[in-house]
Amino acid sequence: MNLKDWIYEYDSPDKRQELEHIFKNSSPLTDSEINQLLTENYVKYEGAGYLLLHTDSERLKHRIPELLTWIQDMNWPAASKIHELLVLFGEDIIDPIKEVFKKDPFDSIWHYNIIYVLFEIDSFRLNELKNDLIHLVKKADEDGAALAALELLHNKKILTQKEIDQLIDYLIKYFENKQSCTEDLNELITKIDNKELY
Repeated sequence: MNLKDWIYEYDSPDKRQELEHIFKNSSPLTDSEINQLLTENYVKYEGAGYLLLHTDSERLKHRIPELLTWIQDMNWPAASKIHELLVLFGEDIIDPIKEVFKKDPFDSIWHYNIIYVLFEIDSFRLNELKNDLIHLVKKADEDGAALAALELLHNKKILTQKEIDQLIDYLIKYFENKQSCTEDLNELITKIDNKELY
């Protein structure tokens, strides 16, 4: 079965177990097949995410910037599997993420999705994103990236409590007339105060 047929058939839940068995018992994806997966519009197929997640991550490490684009929208069928894959790269995703924050500063939904990958990574290198994350907080978007960045800064102890409090004060003023944002911020403040984020 060729790659395209495998991916299309994976969308049929009744065939998934059989297809996963076939994949696990066949040769690993070739470089050409990996390239095909990443260059064609397979983000719309959950099977593509499955294949990439179950490919040796060392073979995909140099493709992290492309893989990050697969989580621009977590509603895309392959996105959740790619999220899992990105977590496996650990600190190797830090530099490509810095590039995303630098080159695409206005895509707050993508930033939000990236931050939730970072929550699952334990590395001192997260400190290298300190200024980027503070900048995201101060942008005070309404898509959740600012609050997610604040939560990450707190959770990973990248900032002191005093610095967190200053950012909270900034957001309280900024969100003053934005009820849903204020509610979300208050919920986060409660979690921080109750130490529910540790």
